[in-house]
Amino acid sequence: MGGSRLIGELLARGSLTPYQASCVREGRAAELLIGNYLLLSEIGAGGMGVVFKALHQRMDRVVIGTVRSLLERADRGIIGGMCPIDGLACRRKTR
Repeated sequence: MGGSRLIGELLARGSLTPYQASCVREGRAAELLIGNYLLLSEIGAGGMGVVFKALHQRMDRVVIGTVRSLLERADRGIIGGMCPIDGLACRRKTR
């Protein structure tokens, strides 16, 4: 099975998100894992960095968080402001 076909099959099974499939196709699969976080999708970008939906692998919890900058991420693997996606209290704390 070729790479494109395999990616298509994993997408169809729900094993990859469209964002993850795009990263794999572009040869950027290593960028999907930062520390304990598996990036699921990009939500948006702004002056503070890029906001992602991610899965904390050890806690098995979906969170949102900001990758502060590409250089900072490459140097130190930093994600800031990680909050449970279902928690409004965390949203209040980060403002």
